[in-house]
Amino acid sequence: MSTLNLTLLHTNDLHGRVEQVTKIGTLVRGIRREVTDKGGHCLYLDAGDCEDTILLESALTKGSAMDAILRSAGCDHVALGNAIPFRYGIQAIQGLADSFGKPILCGNMHWKDGSVPAGLRRYVIETLAGFQIAIIGLTAPMDPYNIFNVQVEYPETALPGLIDEAKADGARLILVVSHCGKKNDVKLAETVRGIDVLIGGHSHDRIEPPLVVNGAIITQAGQYGEVLGRIDLEIDTTTGNILQHTAQLIPVEQTIPADAQVLKGVDNERKRIHKISDIPLGTLEQEIGFIEGEECRAGNLLADALLEHFQDAQVSFVMGMHWEEGLKRGILTKGELFSANRSTGNPGRIRVTGRQLEHFLLQALQQDNITHKPPQMRGRMNGMPHVAGMQVVAYGEKPDKVEMFIGNRRIQPDEQLIAATSDYEISEILNFLPIPDDEVEYDLPTILPEVLETYIRRHTPLKEIHNGRITFIRSG
Repeated sequence: MSTLNLTLLHTNDLHGRVEQVTKIGTLVRGIRREVTDKGGHCLYLDAGDCEDTILLESALTKGSAMDAILRSAGCDHVALGNAIPFRYGIQAIQGLADSFGKPILCGNMHWKDGSVPAGLRRYVIETLAGFQIAIIGLTAPMDPYNIFNVQVEYPETALPGLIDEAKADGARLILVVSHCGKKNDVKLAETVRGIDVLIGGHSHDRIEPPLVVNGAIITQAGQYGEVLGRIDLEIDTTTGNILQHTAQLIPVEQTIPADAQVLKGVDNERKRIHKISDIPLGTLEQEIGFIEGEECRAGNLLADALLEHFQDAQVSFVMGMHWEEGLKRGILTKGELFSANRSTGNPGRIRVTGRQLEHFLLQALQQDNITHKPPQMRGRMNGMPHVAGMQVVAYGEKPDKVEMFIGNRRIQPDEQLIAATSDYEISEILNFLPIPDDEVEYDLPTILPEVLETYIRRHTPLKEIHNGRITFIRSG
């Protein structure tokens, strides 16, 4: 009987934790050396979402910096997570692939004409000592993908055909790298036969020991690079069966030294970022302050930029939560802007009535809603609504009535208006004025910091941004 010893190393949901990746690189190179010295083979796989806007380098490159850093850590293949296509649109995937040096794996996403988006590959065949292994990528299907004109099939629908195709290409072992979450991975293994190993992500679970479901070995390595997953397989190359497996989650401790190649990769990306971040955008003649939970110049600047972004827009409205901090007076660089506003919101043009605007503002001006921190926003409060193109008068300590004016003319309840906003304000997450995606004209893949960049370039030197667009009249 001929056997193959294969070690699989895996991570998922790193979310911009560069320091952890420097240590993971040390572990990967050490384990790979140990395995190959004994005549075995080693692959390092990542199950998606290595990128995150908490890392400025990632925010400035639409995620691609993290993929370059992951490549320097010895990663062989990456599955598509949801962070980048949600934030920046499907077109941003090509940038990830370019920086990683290989296509990103995803077998269940395609344009509505059936073609595969640039930068993606459905699966890859790795040949180790003449034995062929298919590595198939999967990502979680979610409703927000609809706005990008892309279709994401349910994994249990897409996978059987992918397995058949991979086996027709000579694959003897099926390895799935899934960014679908533990619950969905278990369901997938229960539903689809032929999976040998399933390495998961998305739900941030630590699975130790691995689950074995319908013959599939299922594992996941938590989050943020806190652990490195390892599975050692002994494979019968005649039958393609896994004879035995052992697995562990290896703590990535602070005492582990940083890997020199990863540090070099990080340095290269920071040099690339500096070339981008040092680009001057214009001059601010006053400080653009941000005050969380209050009307402020930063919020009003974004409202102004959105109003101008759509030429026929009459009004705009946007929440304060898109800002991290304000902008200093003087020359503004791209790095400073994208550090202060890391929003991945997409600008949208909608038709609304005065009554709909009134409903939105009544909800948005309630103190409990201003300070509410939706779980999807990672600890950020919704903040104060900001407007442009109109003045708002709110009546009461907890407003029960608002009036909106364009100049001296009051907006009537049945009046139809063209409004500019972002996808967050009209989403079911905020739920103040949810509007179906097919009723919104989105400018994709533009994000809000890019809207601000264009506005500032056009208006430099940027003069005073006025507050006082929303007036409160207290009762009594």
